[in-house]
This record gives sequence, C-alpha cells and structure tokens, in this order.
Amino acid sequence: MRSGIWRPGEYSVEVQAAGFRSARATNIVIQINQQARLDFSLQVGDVQQTLEVSATAPLLQTENATLGEVVGHERVVNLPLNGRTFTQLAQLTPGVRISEANLFTTSTGGSRIIANGARDAWEQVNLDGITMVNNRSNYINLYPSIEAVQEFKVQSGNYSAEYGGNAGPNVNVQLRSGTNQFHGTLFEFLRNDHLDARGYFRPEPFPKDVLRRNQFGAVVSGPIRRDRTFFMVDYEAARASRESASTNIVFTPAQRQGDFSAFSGVIRDPIGNDPFSGNVIPLSRLNPVSLNLINTYTPPPNTAGPVNYSGVTVGRLTMDQGLTRLDTTSATTTRCSFTTSIRAATSRISI
Repeated sequence: MRSGIWRPGEYSVEVQAAGFRSARATNIVIQINQQARLDFSLQVGDVQQTLEVSATAPLLQTENATLGEVVGHERVVNLPLNGRTFTQLAQLTPGVRISEANLFTTSTGGSRIIANGARDAWEQVNLDGITMVNNRSNYINLYPSIEAVQEFKVQSGNYSAEYGGNAGPNVNVQLRSGTNQFHGTLFEFLRNDHLDARGYFRPEPFPKDVLRRNQFGAVVSGPIRRDRTFFMVDYEAARASRESASTNIVFTPAQRQGDFSAFSGVIRDPIGNDPFSGNVIPLSRLNPVSLNLINTYTPPPNTAGPVNYSGVTVGRLTMDQGLTRLDTTSATTTRCSFTTSIRAATSRISI
C-alpha cells in the first residue's frame, strides 16, 4: 500500500476473498511519503466472519533504505521557533542543518536546507507536490504558516527516483485539509525592545536598539459539501523593524582631497609604481566620478580613531501571504488543489 494515494492520516484496511473470512487492520497511521506494507493471512470460513487486527506500534519501514525524518503537526505547532518558519524544524533530521536568510537586509535571499555535507544549492522542496524553491538559485521563497502545515518529511539520502530535481535533501510539505467540522485559529506573536534587556554592547546613555516585530494571521478550515469537499484558508503577515549598532571606516576630509599624509604606509602611483610625494595624490589625478560617488554615498567621520564612523543599521520588513487549499474526495479518488500568493518588501537604511 502506497501512502501517495491518500493523504497522511489514520486508516483502516479490509481484505475479502470468496470462501475466506475477511481480515481488517485498523489504526494504521500513514505519514507523508511513507510506503506501508501490510501482510494478511485469510482463514477458510464463513465470509461473514471478520478477523480484526488493531495496529498498536508504528509500521516499520522495510520497503526502502531512505534516510529521513517526518516532523508531525504536534512538533510543528508546539516547538518554539524564532521567526516561525518550518525550515528550522528540518534540523530534527540527523545530518541536516539550515542556512537562514536575514530578511531585514535582503529581499532576494531565502532559507536553504543542507544534508550530509551536500552543497546548499542541491535541495528540493515541494509543497503538496509543487516545487517551492527559486528556479534560478535554489532557496526557499515561500514559508507557509506553521498553523497550515500538517506535517513534512526531510529525506536526506537514498530516496527513490520519483523524488528528483536535485541531488541534495528532498523535503515534502503537506498542508492541512478541512474536515466536516469548522475550525479556526487566530494568532499574533510579539517582540518588542521594551520587553528586552539592554544589549551588552549598547551601554548607557545610548538608547536600546529598536526591535519591533508583529507576526499575526488566521487559519480557517471546514466543509463546503459534507463528506465530499473541504477548504482551508490561511493568511499570515509580518510587520517588523530592527536596529543594530555598527562601526566602519570612512574617508576623512583630507583623504577626500587626496591627502593621505596621516597614513603610515606608502601610496604609490599605479603608473610606474613610484611613491607619491608625502603620500599626497595630486588633484589632477583624482577621478571626478569617483569623488562624486565618495562625497554622495559615504558619510563623513563622526568619531575619533582609526575606526572613525559609528551608527545604527535599521532594517524593515513587511510581509503578507495567503494560502488556500481545496480537497474533493470520492469513494476511490482524492484530488487536491491549492493556490498561493506572497508579497514581501524589505528596506535597509543606515543612519
């Protein structure tokens, strides 16, 4: 029995043959991407008699040598996550680590899952069977709300050819589906510098680094047509800003005019490799385009010493995303479809 035919969940399987008693196995838990083998021994007898076996232990994986780990819904929603991305839970799989993007400083990066020393660009991640990695440089560019995730599996090696795409870890994420009962979840997670202690490298009288993060949303699921058609709708948003103190080295007013006499090294002319007299570059040798770039885009010094500039970097993040899933079931088939949309913007400003 292959679980790819059905969604992950608990199943009962019954076997019948003419002239034999029926046999039934119940409480069979099938996880995502699992192949389950069930052996039945039918006894001769009245076809009205049924032998029922209740599964009490997890099914052993004897069909293949795949290395991996299933992360179920309880761990997804209950384990603490900084940023609430399911990728952090991939590290529960042996041999797996992750590389997380700093969304405050980039709008194009994304998380990467790395297994057993493979390159970070070799991952493949699917959401309900559809790829969710960037097709130019492999990284994850969609993070479904963890409330909308049923479970996911990280396969780190020896998986079969059906899980192609890349040679690294293969991750399959299963979204929750609706049931005959309506369910809803509202959530908001707050981080704020007013609730935090002062950073060690930001002593008085400097103000504490600003940290504001609000991550909120809702998940609603239920029936459209009882026992036949179900829906799940998820919305999640983030509004965040973060400051971090930093230092740098910038050109002094004299250096902007070509005067490097305070520099202990030797400034040489690239034409002929002769040293400039007194480490002063003649104004005629200074490129006006370079001068304009330096004076426009680099600030003047504001502190004394070799490291002559200090300030804070402010990163801002705005994110809105939505997921919908529609399930239609019948006696023999299950069809699933979903649509996704995501909008994210980041900005980085130094002051």
